[in-house]
Amino acid sequence: MEKEFISERQAAILLDVDPSSMKMWRDKKIIEEGLYIVKRYPAMKRIFYKKNELLEWAKSFNG
Repeated sequence: MEKEFISERQAAILLDVDPSSMKMWRDKKIIEEGLYIVKRYPAMKRIFYKKNELLEWAKSFNG
């Protein structure tokens, strides 16, 4: 069974970019908020991406 959500590191590997690019794209609103969720913990936060929607976004992205 394929996972619906993947970690930021997995997303970066999938798109063949550095994880810092994923953060920059989020910060600049290049990646829409609907493509990921933020899980907050007391000392940190984790970002999880919707794998299939991220792949669809990547097909149209030319940055």
